[in-house]
Amino acid sequence: APQLAWAYTVEAWRKDRRRDSDTTKGFYQWSSMALTEYYQTQHTDRPWKNTELMGDYVVAMAHWIVHEHQILNRRRNTGYAYEGIIAAHQVATARGLSHIADALRNVTQVGLYQLTTWQVSGPLADQNPFLVQQQQRHDKPDPLAAGGVMNAKDDALLRIDTTQHQMHAVMMALEEQLYETNR
Repeated sequence: APQLAWAYTVEAWRKDRRRDSDTTKGFYQWSSMALTEYYQTQHTDRPWKNTELMGDYVVAMAHWIVHEHQILNRRRNTGYAYEGIIAAHQVATARGLSHIADALRNVTQVGLYQLTTWQVSGPLADQNPFLVQQQQRHDKPDPLAAGGVMNAKDDALLRIDTTQHQMHAVMMALEEQLYETNR
C-alpha cells in the first residue's frame, strides 16, 4: 500500500509536472476510503504495518483534493470526492487534528449542499433555476428521474454512477454528522 500511494501521488505529480494530476484524481476517492480502513486497523487486535503512514496519505490527499484540485470550484458533479474527504475527516478526527477536521467538515457541508441542489425532486431542487424551469415545463415529472443527480447544475443527463457516488457521500456525511440540508 505505501508504494501504491506514493505512485499515485508524489510520483504522479512528478511525472505529470503538475499537482492537479488526472492520475491522482482517478485514485483519490477509492484509495482514501481504503487507506482509511487500513489506518483504522491500528485500533484492532491485529494492526497492519505502516498505519500512521497510510493516515498521512489520506490527510495529504484530502489537502490535494481541496486545495490543488479545488473541489469547491468544479462545475461538474464532484460527489465522488466527498467519499474521500469524509474518510479523511475520520482520520483527522482520530488523530486529534481538529483544525483539519473542521476544514474538511466545512468543505463537506458546502460542497454537498451545492450538489444537493442538482438532485431531481431532491430537498433543495427548488434552489436550482434549471430544475425549477424543467418542472414548470412539464406537467408531470418523470418518476424514474426522481432522486437522480445531474452531472452539472444545468445538465439534465442522469448517470447512475454519479447518483451512487453522491448519495453514498451523503450517507457517509450523515453518519458522521457532517451534513444537513436545513440551513
